Amino acid sequence: MTTPQPAQAGHDTRPLLFIGAGVLALVIISVAVVLLLGRGAATEFPADSPEGAFQRYLAAYEDGDYETAYGYFSEGVQGQMSLEDYRQGAQMHGGGMGFGRTSQRVLFQDTEGDDDRVRLNLVVEYFYGEGMQGGSDRYPLQVSMIREDGEWRIDDPLVGFERYHGPF
Repeated sequence: MTTPQPAQAGHDTRPLLFIGAGVLALVIISVAVVLLLGRGAATEFPADSPEGAFQRYLAAYEDGDYETAYGYFSEGVQGQMSLEDYRQGAQMHGGGMGFGRTSQRVLFQDTEGDDDRVRLNLVVEYFYGEGMQGGSDRYPLQVSMIREDGEWRIDDPLVGFERYHGPF
């Protein structure tokens, strides 16, 4: 009868190290693929839709083209907030929607309303920081839209995503 021999000290563990390194590499590659492809391309809405008008407003604001962004407001909003007040508010908030955060996205949930007045139900998601120090915040946003002279206009006084509350 043979007695089992105890494991020898210094037994070669290199195969286990290679397997562990391979698994770790697969995990890192998977995370990178999800981060790069997971956000996908942004949906582009038709130009004549309320969502498309709001999307173009956001693009103009992000580019710092405040005059164009201001042009997406209804007559009522422009009566409450001058272009100069809007420009000053935009510059106070960092000159674009980023407000010092690294990135953000707007998720269009749905649109409610009739032919000439709708409400966009959105979720604004901010991503900040890097690596393990990063995170995200989300909050809902409702934006009223009205059709004036055949064009969709924003009927809420916004500066980026913030509500305008008077002179800055």
